[in-house]
Amino acid sequence: MNKNAIIDAGTQGRRDAGTGIFCISLDFELQYGIEDFNQENLNSYKKNILGGRDTLPKILDLFKNYNIHATWGLVGMMLAENKDELKKYFPNNKPGYANQNLSSYAHLDRVGSDESEDPYHYGLSLANKIIKVPGQEIGSHTFSHYYCNEQGQTKQDFQDDLNSADKITRDKLNLKPVSLILPRNQVNNNYLNIMQAAGYKSFRGLPDAFCYTSPKNNYLVRAFRLLDAYFGIFGAKTYSLNKIIVKDGVANIKASNFLRPYSNKLKFLEKFKLASIKRGMLNAAKHNKIFHLWWHPHNFGLNQDANLNNLEIILEYYKFLNSKYNFKSLSMGEIAELI
Repeated sequence: MNKNAIIDAGTQGRRDAGTGIFCISLDFELQYGIEDFNQENLNSYKKNILGGRDTLPKILDLFKNYNIHATWGLVGMMLAENKDELKKYFPNNKPGYANQNLSSYAHLDRVGSDESEDPYHYGLSLANKIIKVPGQEIGSHTFSHYYCNEQGQTKQDFQDDLNSADKITRDKLNLKPVSLILPRNQVNNNYLNIMQAAGYKSFRGLPDAFCYTSPKNNYLVRAFRLLDAYFGIFGAKTYSLNKIIVKDGVANIKASNFLRPYSNKLKFLEKFKLASIKRGMLNAAKHNKIFHLWWHPHNFGLNQDANLNNLEIILEYYKFLNSKYNFKSLSMGEIAELI
């Protein structure tokens, strides 16, 4: 089979592909995802990170209660137990961004000695909680929260980063990640062969709408994303299993919706946000398609009860769709296995 072909997964037979699929993925990055923030914003956001740590076990409890399978993309650096151990996993080539403020290595002075002293950079205890819950897949969010489309970095830098992520995940969690979530959704199609060589079977791609694929992040793009999150202006953004594109041996399991955190300023729009997500889930369930929802644990860090309540509303609806349409919850890795 041509590895650049669009695969018809319906002929594989290893798992029932004749049902809709509910996929959840989470970007688990702690402070490594915001190291480029200015100091004022960084300090302000620390409470979100701590709150995200608090809500993670509660998210896992909900996943367990509703039999949800999910993919957790972990930044490899947070799996180290101390700073000396962290340095042992550093790659030979660090990302040569033109803007070095983007590099996690440029901010190592912020990293404390271990998780008890620095809960913003260490998260092995939380990773161990995740792997104890059935149906949870440990994926990779790269080793250093690597940006694939930034000026200055190279294919070799990316390859070395993935090698470090693989090694620390194997050593600390005794598993090999096969699903990749790229930081800030910076998909670089020229790097798919590197992902495949590193053993990845899937990555989370972008919805097709221009505001998601645009390299720009201006006010117009953000405005359309906001409108889509609350009102679904680009439709359900679901897709059939047999339309998943597999290029260079890696499946593009595209995102459908970002679960925006609860906002006190926009609380009057919460019902519209949930309705938009439900419409996407219903479309997937009725038409045997995939609906892929994603967020970060730290998105639940503030307004924790409201965010967890929203999640439970979504999972209750999944339970209803599962009963009525045999809607299935699968991780990215399990979807890749189908194809």
